Amino acid sequence: MRLVLIGLATVGTLAAMASPGAAQSPWGPGTFCTQPSMFSDDGSFPDCRYYSYEQCRGTADGNGMSCMRNPYAQPAAPARRAKAAVRKKTRR
Repeated sequence: MRLVLIGLATVGTLAAMASPGAAQSPWGPGTFCTQPSMFSDDGSFPDCRYYSYEQCRGTADGNGMSCMRNPYAQPAAPARRAKAAVRKKTRR
């Protein structure tokens, strides 16, 4: 019985580590983050829920924060190109 429980715990741990969510940023999924002022002593962390620099600046302006790229953001997958239609050459 003990071996069964240990086996289930091991499988559960490995499954949780292999999930896609494990690769996400610890600060948020966005591309840009608001960075608290270095003079702030409230212990706040960067907030990375912004997908454009303009969104980030809209929140940061007037709040004593700045914007930075999320160092954990995954680069977007390149867009797949559609294959060009191949024309058959016909003899005239």
